[in-house]
Amino acid sequence: MIRRFLRHVWGLPWPRGIRLLASTAVTLPGLRLLFIPHFTVGVVGLIFDGDGRLLLLEHTYRAQYPWGLPTGFVEHGEQPRDALEREMREETGFTVNLSTSPFVYVSDSPPILNVLYRGTFVAGHFEPGAEISAARFFARKESPPLNPEQAALLRKVLQEDGTWS
Repeated sequence: MIRRFLRHVWGLPWPRGIRLLASTAVTLPGLRLLFIPHFTVGVVGLIFDGDGRLLLLEHTYRAQYPWGLPTGFVEHGEQPRDALEREMREETGFTVNLSTSPFVYVSDSPPILNVLYRGTFVAGHFEPGAEISAARFFARKESPPLNPEQAALLRKVLQEDGTWS
């Protein structure tokens, strides 16, 4: 509501000097938050083993659908691909080889800009932790139930091209 009001005020026929002063003020860090939308950026991995099975993780904090894709958040100053590699090391102990061309989408609730990478398992040994209790590669017909958003994402990204059999 405040953004709509501020856009309306900005659109009024202000003299050039006032508009220049206002545009300078808008670049101040605190005021930029009012004018520039901000998004949380997440990363998602579609990680396959040598047999074409997809890595799913059992999350300790998800009651209804504990199994899901490897995910995480991009930290300040971090590239999305680096963030997913870091998340994989931290949460699973796995080293992965990621593609260079991501698929980007916005999740519904809460709205998060997600950068999805396909990749392959290279090496590592899983140790359960506070967030992830199990890691396993699944064939499509063996997959446990996933939350509806991730299930729809898999249908859209993988099953259309037959990657996950």
